[in-house]
Amino acid sequence: KAITYVSELRRLRSSNSLAVLSALVLFSMAGIPPLTGFWIKFFVLYELMTAKLYLLAVIGALGSVLSSFYYVSLIKVLYFEEGGVSC
Repeated sequence: KAITYVSELRRLRSSNSLAVLSALVLFSMAGIPPLTGFWIKFFVLYELMTAKLYLLAVIGALGSVLSSFYYVSLIKVLYFEEGGVSC
């Protein structure tokens, strides 16, 4: 059955490999250092700074920080929340 709501992410716990893969993808999108998402964000921000586009670099960094909170909240639902409706 397809996952429609964020609270249904808890069902992925039954398949450990799928839960770990989902967490890895979310961590990469959040930009956690050894993963690909970090390097992509790093080089984009580096090139923006090199091109002296400081406002875009700041907007990109703030967007990255804000999106990281969302991705971490999805991982929290995936691994740590029990029963009830969330999000």
